[in-house]
Amino acid sequence: MKEKLMKLKTRIKCASNQQKASFVIKNITVIDVFQNDRFMADVAIEGGYIIGIGSYEGINEIDGTNQYICPGLIDAHAHIESSLVSPKEYYKEALKHGITSMIIDPHEIANVLGVKGIKLMLNLSKNIPFDMYVMLPSCVPATTFENSGATLLAADLNPLYCYEKVIGLAEVMNFPAVLNGDDDMLQKLVDATTKGYRIDGHGASFDLNQLNAYITAGILTDHECHTAEEVIERLRRGMYVLMREGSVDQAIKIAVNSGLKIETAIQMSTLNTAECYQLKNKGAIAPGFIADFIILDELETFKINSVYKNGKCVVRQGQLQLDEERENKRFIFENTVHLPENLSEKSFEIQASNCQKLNVIEIIPNKLYKSR
Repeated sequence: MKEKLMKLKTRIKCASNQQKASFVIKNITVIDVFQNDRFMADVAIEGGYIIGIGSYEGINEIDGTNQYICPGLIDAHAHIESSLVSPKEYYKEALKHGITSMIIDPHEIANVLGVKGIKLMLNLSKNIPFDMYVMLPSCVPATTFENSGATLLAADLNPLYCYEKVIGLAEVMNFPAVLNGDDDMLQKLVDATTKGYRIDGHGASFDLNQLNAYITAGILTDHECHTAEEVIERLRRGMYVLMREGSVDQAIKIAVNSGLKIETAIQMSTLNTAECYQLKNKGAIAPGFIADFIILDELETFKINSVYKNGKCVVRQGQLQLDEERENKRFIFENTVHLPENLSEKSFEIQASNCQKLNVIEIIPNKLYKSR
């Protein structure tokens, strides 16, 4: 406690120009995500925090003339295990794209390993220069008619909320269980809301009655919108809408090319996400905020010069500025695939005799959309 007090005193002295800050970026254009604007100033950093915007001198200084500073990007939803690399490798590539924090849903590994898989992802995301927050998988298996390697009930998930990086309940894809009042599904929602945590949604092809019921249940976000009308209906009801369009920096470029103001696109990828998931002191270039930020050479094209995490440079000109070696550790989990006995070609036959209609699944190239 005494150490925290002394650090706060130092930050206050530096902020009030009573003493030099450790690091100052001079004459840089600041992206103001509060007002969707920009202005030029010095930005002072001390002890991993931004402590001042104005006129400052620093022990270490760099010139930001003709450059721009914006908050580090926050990825609102990712399934890291689907990339087939561990968190300790994934974050290195994320940093190169200006992402300094992300919210992950270990649903895929939980489908195979249950609680053991969630704990593995929590442990692997520790002690890295990157913030990985975890939403607990809400639907394992995704629906009652699926077979997976585990079944996670409310009683299984509730103890995991004590982990530091757990911040909520992940996408509730089993919406029939919500709408039908399934006790265990609703208990998961109650457990999360009672603790003040966020709940992610997965509201594919909802009509308005279903949407209203879904939001009434306490579900705050949705990443399944496919039309502008669906986005508007959710926003009107107070939901946050997550746009699935590749990496966060790519989404910014697409939004700007579509006519959105660059400051607004950056706000959507930083401050809005931080506010949605209650990430304190993140998502803006402002005093008291954690010094996670990007220096850009070009604003409209979002050309990254360097990336800083907690006030330290971690990427410069596309190259990691870290001493960490590539992780070669292997994680062995045997007997995780369970096949039915007597499996044969006949097991995959569809009985179509006397059928007037046959349901099939088709691939729509480059699309995730599921038609009704």
